[in-house]
Amino acid sequence: MKSLIAIIVACSACIISACSRNTINIERIIHANRYDVVENMLFHDIRKEIVELKQWPYEKGSDTIYAIESWNYEDGTFSLMYWSRERTISILQDNMGDSLVAYNRRAFTRRIIALVEGWDPEKILNHPGRVSPSQTLYATRIIFRGDEPAIVNTLCFPDIFLPEDSEDGRELFELWHPSKSYNHGQETDSVQENNNNN
Repeated sequence: MKSLIAIIVACSACIISACSRNTINIERIIHANRYDVVENMLFHDIRKEIVELKQWPYEKGSDTIYAIESWNYEDGTFSLMYWSRERTISILQDNMGDSLVAYNRRAFTRRIIALVEGWDPEKILNHPGRVSPSQTLYATRIIFRGDEPAIVNTLCFPDIFLPEDSEDGRELFELWHPSKSYNHGQETDSVQENNNNN
């Protein structure tokens, strides 16, 4: 009898948990709330190809989704990262237009990710460090609280890099580019293979 009660309680918990979850189109939310028209359209061309952004799972009661998107106008590369407590999707696109999609893989340094999660605009905009004049980061935060409408915040700031970020930067580069000797096709296959193994 106790086993039966335990099973019923467990099943009830699963049903409640399932009912509290939903999916949302964060691609549409980000596109509608960004004010940098030109850059937003450039990112939109990439976002709309990623099906997972249109069916992002979230907790109705309380959840937060973050996004960082950047475009380097010197080499024409794009770096986009979207994450929440349960999911991470990063997209890197070179100037040839080919995208690499990875799950649970970051596209920015841990410092940048922590700054966005902390979401203190004054601290972010006045953060010390070397600023990259060729790369601006466009961040979005989407907050869900019960049945209230989602709260959407946006912020743009230059890429920040400190000397102590060097090792993290190398790790990030090697995460996406295991070897400089790879040509583009081999590199793409290698990243996808590594992602499947993670």
